[in-house]
Amino acid sequence: MSTARRFQPARRQDGALGILYAMILPLMLGMIGLAIDLSMVYARGRELQAVADGAALAAARALDGTPAGLERARNSAEEQASKAEYRFLNPRRINWSGGALSFAASAAGPWIPAGAVSAMEAPTMLFARVDTASLDARYGEVAVAFLRVVGVSASQHMARVAVAGRKETILSPLAVCALNAQEISARGGVSILGAYEAVEYGFRRGVTYNLLRLNPNGSTPRHFLVNPLDFAPAPPLPAHHTDAAVRPFVCSGNMPAPAIGHGSTLYVRQGFPLSMVAELNSRFDLYTDGSTCTPYIAPPDANVRDFRGGYTGFWMTGIAVPVRASAAELDDGNRLVTVADAEGPAAGTTAASYGTLWSFGRPRRYVNGALGTEFQRVHWKHLYPVASGNPPASSYSDDDSPYDRYRLPHFEKPAARVGSPQRRVLNVPLLECPVNGSSARVLGIGRFLMTTPATQAPAGIHAEFGGLTNYAAMTASAVLIQ
Repeated sequence: MSTARRFQPARRQDGALGILYAMILPLMLGMIGLAIDLSMVYARGRELQAVADGAALAAARALDGTPAGLERARNSAEEQASKAEYRFLNPRRINWSGGALSFAASAAGPWIPAGAVSAMEAPTMLFARVDTASLDARYGEVAVAFLRVVGVSASQHMARVAVAGRKETILSPLAVCALNAQEISARGGVSILGAYEAVEYGFRRGVTYNLLRLNPNGSTPRHFLVNPLDFAPAPPLPAHHTDAAVRPFVCSGNMPAPAIGHGSTLYVRQGFPLSMVAELNSRFDLYTDGSTCTPYIAPPDANVRDFRGGYTGFWMTGIAVPVRASAAELDDGNRLVTVADAEGPAAGTTAASYGTLWSFGRPRRYVNGALGTEFQRVHWKHLYPVASGNPPASSYSDDDSPYDRYRLPHFEKPAARVGSPQRRVLNVPLLECPVNGSSARVLGIGRFLMTTPATQAPAGIHAEFGGLTNYAAMTASAVLIQ
């Protein structure tokens, strides 16, 4: 009897637990159901966000300020979205709708439907927005069961938005004066096989210029430091134009700039600081002389060969070559240019006066206001006349471009570095000069290859002109903004 009394409380406890379990079970099932519903809603939201993100990024990468870029952006967004799936338990493909894509001049809008943007508006359309609410409604619908208990509709509709745009533009914070105001014109002098050489804003392709010793309007050199953070119409901030603020952008060669091109306004400061040539020289794997660059933020070029001289016997040994880095200076009292810019050979001009030639590119013929076919090395004697001695002559073939083609180990970066191609190419704004005040009008963007490391004394940034470039070629990676 005492034994029975001893186990009786345990039986009473079992009964109490059973009642408690019966009371808690519906609550537990409800919580599990709510978790399932919420996870379904969350998963659908993530699926739609991935669609919006991918399509917006694809469109933003294609935007280059041209009508063709708008068309590529529309096609890229559709292609990217059409690869996406929704309903992870039973995947279905997304059918794209062009109404989900819109463009704007800024990340804040106003947004214009992709199909309504005109060709005239194309240069300002730099940002893409995708709103999945404009896709078929079924993509955003999620059926819920347990959430209905707390008053939520049985069918939830999800939509997500993404905004993307270019993060930066491959543009150097160094600007120089255009040598003339015409985009493409015929160079005077002797025609070659019935054709004249084309020049672009006064610059000759294949000729190396000292960018710190030019001025089309006088004998005093004119060059400029560009504000890398502030762009019209917003006013510039003084803190953004200090040497310390600009140096990182000289290292990287990139600026968070909008589509800079013909007619754009830049905020400038006259006189590119000579101390900053140390930052430019990171492209040659040089991180000394006070440079603030590091190989991590400013890797060297894949080819760090000094192209000083650059022709007669350049790829041979035992043959003397000119040591001039760029074409000799020509000061006629009205302008500061080079002997290569004279219509005929200036007094004292020899082969060495032309410095480095054709290490990056070669000149083109002028044909009806446009660029024609390239000249060949047999034309050097006509293109670069001399007042005395033999004219310059090339020792490499018509197919050779030393910068792009030659990758011999002793011409390249040290093995310890990871080099990047085209790092030595500077995209330099060509300004309408004279510049008065702190703002300048851009006529075009020139591509210049640094043929040799820059120097502070004498002041020299020696770079070969390789033609004009545009926003499409200067754009860097696109990023999600929203």
